[in-house]
Amino acid sequence: VSIAGVHFVSGFILVITSFVMGGIEDTAAWNEMLVHYYRLLPPFCLGESLIQLSAQQLKALVGVTVESSFSWDVLGRNLTYMSCEAAAFFILTLLLEHALHGTLLEQVASAAASRL
Repeated sequence: VSIAGVHFVSGFILVITSFVMGGIEDTAAWNEMLVHYYRLLPPFCLGESLIQLSAQQLKALVGVTVESSFSWDVLGRNLTYMSCEAAAFFILTLLLEHALHGTLLEQVASAAASRL
């Protein structure tokens, strides 16, 4: 439940906060600074990507010329962030697993080798 709560806060709440702060003239500068930190959270990147993609479809529906969906300003930035985060989180998981369970695996391997 706590993991779902963290993802809810980092995804939904931060996306709404960023959207509102970006629309208010007094807080737009703060939003431009904070959005770089928000993008370190994958749920925020996903939520922002969905909003950008929806905005693209709305612009096309109205008749405004739209960029490619994979351009940097639409999905490209968030996909790049999420790709880098996926690699970083994978490496972090491997390092943590090795640190926590590496000695256990070595003990099991040495016990198995001693039986042979």
